[in-house]
Amino acid sequence: MGGKETSSAEHTAIPLDGRTWLSDTTSLSLVDIAAHPVIRGLRMLGPQLFEDDGFPGIVSWIQRTEKYLAQRRVTASQAKITGDEAAYLPSTLPDDTLDSHILFDTKEAERLGLTGGSQVAVVDDAEGGILTVGSLVGLTKEETVIETSGTAGCTMRCHFPRIGYTVQSRTATKL
Repeated sequence: MGGKETSSAEHTAIPLDGRTWLSDTTSLSLVDIAAHPVIRGLRMLGPQLFEDDGFPGIVSWIQRTEKYLAQRRVTASQAKITGDEAAYLPSTLPDDTLDSHILFDTKEAERLGLTGGSQVAVVDDAEGGILTVGSLVGLTKEETVIETSGTAGCTMRCHFPRIGYTVQSRTATKL
């Protein structure tokens, strides 16, 4: 066959190049946070998938991640607030500084029968039709962005992935 022979340890070590975290960061990153429950869940479903001896990199990464998260849970102080206070908090944030990153694909909008600024409902496909209603601000094949008002009257932009969510014209939706 040719090529370089490698040991199984080279294929099972996470991270492969000696990093502590999956991304080349000094502490836990979003990549680690996103991957942790998936890998931990797989390990719980099938412990033989990530045996301690066969996958020392994965096991030590899981342990490091769990230790890091446990330390943050203990040291993080969270003030208890009322529902009304929580509803007001988004209005205290600065205006959306990512406006230049919100894109609108007119061809995709036409395909779906939508126009910018129109009232739409974004429906969560997995949760039995939970929907969020608002004005269509951005639309690409990857994401839908709507502007909506919270219960405290504050306006906010909500970003939804296209996978797992359906966007529909509010006028065409019978809710």
